[in-house]
Amino acid sequence: KVAIKFIANEDDDLSAKIPRSVSVFHQLKLPGTIKILGYSGPTNNDQRFAIVSEFAKNGSIAELKTKYIESNGAIHDKMNPTVRSKIFFGVAATMK
Repeated sequence: KVAIKFIANEDDDLSAKIPRSVSVFHQLKLPGTIKILGYSGPTNNDQRFAIVSEFAKNGSIAELKTKYIESNGAIHDKMNPTVRSKIFFGVAATMK
């Protein structure tokens, strides 16, 4: 399974950044990260970028954040510093 994210091509600056960013993320070999498999640039028929990655079977970060916060009995627009720190250190631990 794969996931495809579409990004609107709103300016020339983005047209240069997307291929560079995809190239960098494609080369990352960090455990616990979703691998970028490739991308498609804008065409005459569709002006969006399409980024293809591995499918995240456990859902997106946004879904996990919402699920975690809702499990504590409340929904907040922003995560508190403790939750942000846990996520930061969890990500950092995979970068040894």
